[in-house]
Amino acid sequence: MQKKRILLCEDDEDQALLVQDALEDKYALDILSLGQRVFETNLDDYEVILLDYNLPDISGLEVLQEVVRRTEVPAIMLTGEDNIQLAVEALKIGAYNYLVKGPSAYTALPIVVQKTTEEYNQKRKNQELELLLFQKEKTAAIGQLAASTSHEICNPLSFITGNLAFIKEYTQDLETIFNDFLKKLRQDPSNLAQSYLEKFQTPTDKDTPISLIGEIKHAVNDAMEGAERIRRIVQGLLDFSNVQRTELESVNLNKSLANTLQILRYELTQKAKIITEYGDLPSITCYPGQLNQVFMNILIYLSQIIKQKGDIKIKTYQKNKNIFIEISNTGGQIPEKKLSSLFMPRFNPYLSEHEKAVGLNVSYEIIKHHGGEIEVKNLPGSGSKFTIRLPIQPPNLTGDKNGPKNY
Repeated sequence: MQKKRILLCEDDEDQALLVQDALEDKYALDILSLGQRVFETNLDDYEVILLDYNLPDISGLEVLQEVVRRTEVPAIMLTGEDNIQLAVEALKIGAYNYLVKGPSAYTALPIVVQKTTEEYNQKRKNQELELLLFQKEKTAAIGQLAASTSHEICNPLSFITGNLAFIKEYTQDLETIFNDFLKKLRQDPSNLAQSYLEKFQTPTDKDTPISLIGEIKHAVNDAMEGAERIRRIVQGLLDFSNVQRTELESVNLNKSLANTLQILRYELTQKAKIITEYGDLPSITCYPGQLNQVFMNILIYLSQIIKQKGDIKIKTYQKNKNIFIEISNTGGQIPEKKLSSLFMPRFNPYLSEHEKAVGLNVSYEIIKHHGGEIEVKNLPGSGSKFTIRLPIQPPNLTGDKNGPKNY
């Protein structure tokens, strides 16, 4: 059976031989003596990457930073120094483990490598399972979106088609008038022309060309207004649904919330009056499509726990270097036993199938990925409130090597 490959970056030949002796029974070892050579290597070909801290051309931590940027293959730091600060720095950058060179370390190395690969493989399996669950939840969200948007589009579309029917009728009336005029004009051109001219210029006559042209203009204006409403809805839908963009963008979250409300307006207004209190917000660096998904999940959830009629309020404000979004309702509350588990994974026994489908766990993961926090609490009386805190410049997004996490 072919041995799994491990990459070792180590300039000391004696140390490299000790590592090779420790691992050769189970693994095939490729050895590089210079840190720069790591940058030229296809790192995804390896199970684990072992990095010496003291390299002749570049610091092992600099190599580690490049490894973490380029691949998800786990890296283990090796050093001759028992330095706690160095270990902390390596783990902070993204090393899976840290070993101080010596007889005990080389004895333990096969076990450490095995446990590291097992942890990495389990993490990958969990990510794949999460992705399947996220896709299921996103499909449910798209269904909600399609239902709400269809109502929003059908309303202006109905009066576009209605006005087009009027325009067709009026143009047929105009055609009849002019055909009649031309026919009689040929028979008595001198007298008929004057009588028809007077009739055409009579504003009170509903059957005159002037009045019909006025009706046509009115119908055209109405149709154009309906078309513009549809254009805004479609543009908002495009802005909203752009979840898979791989670039970070600088956006104003007030606009994102307004787009989400526009798309969900029909569904939300069936149960609630919408109240907005937008503060003066700076732009935020984020994946806007993902945050739109969070806003939609929360708005749908709050609207659907309203028992009869209530309000949904959105408030935004800036405090220090953070943006806060508060989304609350009246007319319905989250059961107390569910408050502490609302953001838990989909197998949560306290949540109904509907609550799992809304995707509040996904919302939690997205906000966390943006360096923020999301909380939920019940309000005095009858209502619940979600509070989202987002840093204006999320520190953990600027280094994303593969774009946004797929939700």
